[in-house]
Amino acid sequence: MWARLRRFHQEWPAGVGELTLTDKDTSARVQALDNLETTLVHSIVSGTNWICGPEKLARLRPLVSGQHRGDLSHWTEEWEEGQPWILDPYWDPEDQLSFSVLQYFHLDEQQIRAKLAQMPRGAKLYFQTYSAEQMGSPVSMEKQQAVLQGLRKYAAQFGVIIEERPRRPYD
Repeated sequence: MWARLRRFHQEWPAGVGELTLTDKDTSARVQALDNLETTLVHSIVSGTNWICGPEKLARLRPLVSGQHRGDLSHWTEEWEEGQPWILDPYWDPEDQLSFSVLQYFHLDEQQIRAKLAQMPRGAKLYFQTYSAEQMGSPVSMEKQQAVLQGLRKYAAQFGVIIEERPRRPYD
């Protein structure tokens, strides 16, 4: 993906957003190229089989057009602001659980476990818990605690610390 993104910017050094649009077909091609860049960038920064920390985000910066630099800056700031990072579970109405942490979103339980194993040793995360009033689909505190304890135990074997952080009403 890195090589393809480099090649993309060799082919389009000014970025596709700076092309002059003359007809509908050109516009469609520009949109397709923009989608390719977006897909490559997001695949690199949010892949579940590796960590894309601040060093890789910095390495990526010169390879992307301006529209993606803001996202890279935001993600870099999250990493560099330090820990603890928020590990946020999402419980949808069908009781499907997914997680987000840093620039990684919509991770299922297997994927979050893979991500925890890749975190730097000594990393500290806060597992966000919610009261029934704070959730669209209330999940019992017991169920949230069970997930927290399972992830905490799993993460500990990689030197990653997970603590509970109850969501405050103003968060």
